[in-house]
Amino acid sequence: MVLNSVTNLSKAEQQLRPYTRIGCFLDNDQAGQRAYENLKKMFGNRLQDMSHHYKEYKDLNDYLCHRNQAKQAEKKSQVQSARRMPQPQPKKKRGFRL
Repeated sequence: MVLNSVTNLSKAEQQLRPYTRIGCFLDNDQAGQRAYENLKKMFGNRLQDMSHHYKEYKDLNDYLCHRNQAKQAEKKSQVQSARRMPQPQPKKKRGFRL
């Protein structure tokens, strides 16, 4: 389930009740921490804080955007270095045709 805002948590509470594991990918700010603490009170150990995976970023989206940009830059670098490598010459055919 994806919530656009922590203000929607009350709407999601009933939907989350049947789950045995709930991963929270909340923002790394005070509102995200408060939301996590409120959810932890409701769901206890079923709740897992996943924000440590992207702790250097504002939120999960920010992390994914930076990771995607880094991958694109790496691919571009690899393509450029491959172009600089000498290309093998095709083998010449021996003999002559009739």
